[in-house]
Amino acid sequence: MNKSDKIIVGVLVALLAAWFVWNSQNSRKMEGERPRSPSEVGSHETVIAAEPSPPPSLSALEPAATLALSLAERPPEEFATLSNDVVRLTLTSHGGGVKEVALHGYPRTLGAEEGDVEVLSFGEAPALRLEGIGFVEAAAFAMAVAEDGQSATLSVAAEGGMALERHLSFTNGYTLVVRDRFVNNGAAEAAIPSFGIATGPMAATLDGGRDEWMAIDAKVQEIKKAEYPEFDRAKLGALFGTSGGGCMAAATVSANAPEAGTDKITAQVDWVAVRSRFFVQALMPGKGASGMELGATRETVPSGGLKLTAVSGALFRDGATLAPGAEAIYEYRYFAGPRKLSLLRELGDGQQKIMRFGFWSLFCEGLLWGLNLLYGVVRNYGVAIILLTAIVRLLMMPITRKGMENMKRMGALQPKLKEIQALYKDDPKKVQQETMRLYTENKVNPMTGCLPMFIQLPIFIALFTVLRGAVELRFAPFLWIADLSGPENLFYETFSPILRMVGWDCGLNILPLAMGATMYFQSKLSPAMGDAQQQRMMTVLMPLMFTVMFYTSASALGLYWSVSQLFAIGGLLWQRRKTKKAAASSGDVTEVISPPRQTRQMRRHG
Repeated sequence: MNKSDKIIVGVLVALLAAWFVWNSQNSRKMEGERPRSPSEVGSHETVIAAEPSPPPSLSALEPAATLALSLAERPPEEFATLSNDVVRLTLTSHGGGVKEVALHGYPRTLGAEEGDVEVLSFGEAPALRLEGIGFVEAAAFAMAVAEDGQSATLSVAAEGGMALERHLSFTNGYTLVVRDRFVNNGAAEAAIPSFGIATGPMAATLDGGRDEWMAIDAKVQEIKKAEYPEFDRAKLGALFGTSGGGCMAAATVSANAPEAGTDKITAQVDWVAVRSRFFVQALMPGKGASGMELGATRETVPSGGLKLTAVSGALFRDGATLAPGAEAIYEYRYFAGPRKLSLLRELGDGQQKIMRFGFWSLFCEGLLWGLNLLYGVVRNYGVAIILLTAIVRLLMMPITRKGMENMKRMGALQPKLKEIQALYKDDPKKVQQETMRLYTENKVNPMTGCLPMFIQLPIFIALFTVLRGAVELRFAPFLWIADLSGPENLFYETFSPILRMVGWDCGLNILPLAMGATMYFQSKLSPAMGDAQQQRMMTVLMPLMFTVMFYTSASALGLYWSVSQLFAIGGLLWQRRKTKKAAASSGDVTEVISPPRQTRQMRRHG
């Protein structure tokens, strides 16, 4: 969950908690890691006839002083392609890494023609490039692709005899297995210095230029347990010396701040991942790396605000000294694809945490599983959300019905409660005693009315988290909605100039308005409790605040909440009709048992 999500969820929790406290106060007023799977690909590495003590440099390696010149003298860049049913990788001879990743099942834009798919493009910083090994960086790789197009061998050699053979092959889906084999073909001892292997930069353009979703995730082995740190926009802003307090939307950057920043972590790292809202790259070494580097670049904004343009990560590997004829092998797995729970879970080693469901993981994973299961039946995510809402409401029906009945009884007790307050206005303790007696004798629990709300709270927050970042909803249509993962944006050209005045660059969004309206009508239909003026204020304030907060959110969230409120309104209308019908046929009314009159008389006479 990114920084902006946490802020919105925090506001939601605060609002719902305020609602709970307000109800409670009215009641009180009335009553005074790391085992690695043996089958995991790349689970071992070997160093044959090698010593693990790398000197700073060897003659077999390109001296750092001449690296820039060597880069300029490299042969022209050549490309090769690996592909399978879901992804196409473009390899480059410059660095021997991945230049581009084309994702077959994901269109580049809304309404894109067939074949115009999303591409993760890394420019001059290809994924899987090795950093710190001069001859690898300065030379051009020879590339040979297998006939099936799913594996390739790349090779490069230094004048002193050190050579690197890199083998790349698909295991399945979006995962590539990388095997780097260093061989000392020279007559003298040679060394591989400590080096880094990097992901490609994940650009903000994947999210339409918005940087709020960009982050780096990792699994880091601490002293006693594994940690899964998230370096989101707020933490990455520290690379540029941001200031402006806790609100990262208002963070500012000094005019002297660099346009690119990096930071290093020295610890055992089992994997590192860089992500946007819907896509992710993950780099997994065969054995834990000795550290990691996180990096980000920014755009210079005239106002001095922070705007990230890309994030990247790298793993550090220990070098080795190789005798003549010796070799060292390093293995990795590389994933480049959608940020999808089922795929990340298949990678193992806790990589489902890249979804950042946090404390609500159990609810999020269950709801996402249910949503995809329903989609498999109806083949439309809008319909699946409606069905999921209906299922959630059905499961909550017994608790909701009990809460509604309790609220009805509470409403019937209001005259007696006011009478107790007036009668014992100078004795708060007595007010509490008599109120509790009234509740007990009438079988009323003031907390029961709030129970449905607090049971629904984790479900709502989980759905908020899931629907905001689910790649399944990207460009998913429903009725007039073109993309359930974004706002409706109707009549954009007409309404955006007006809404920009209040900071919203969007068109007309119907669902947030429907959400506010249904919340208002549900409040009006609910049995009245407590102070009438406060009740009226909350009836208007809560729907208004929710409408404002969610006006530019994913339309999937507005769809869920509006449909959920419609079910609630239907339940209230049905309950009201049932009560009236029962009262008309039997003449019964809700019986209120009053506190013993003798007690009140004793109170009057002191």
